[in-house]
Amino acid sequence: MLVPLVSELPQKSKPQFEIPLCIPFINKRQTTSQETKMKIIPIPVLEDNYAYILIDDKTKEAAVIDPVEPTKILNVLSQTGAKLT
Repeated sequence: MLVPLVSELPQKSKPQFEIPLCIPFINKRQTTSQETKMKIIPIPVLEDNYAYILIDDKTKEAAVIDPVEPTKILNVLSQTGAKLT
């Protein structure tokens, strides 16, 4: 299991996980796949929840899951230099 259960994370920890993804794409000659890495940054929000930032290492594009406290999300994004898309 790559990601620990949220209940197992210490309240103030900010672990980062790198997950290799296999992204298939098709060209005219053959079907191949390209491996890319993604960082997942859990951010403690409210009193008992987490939001998650997913960052593509190659493009530095980011997505956010459950951004209930946008200020915290934007602060972490500015520290990483990722662009929220």
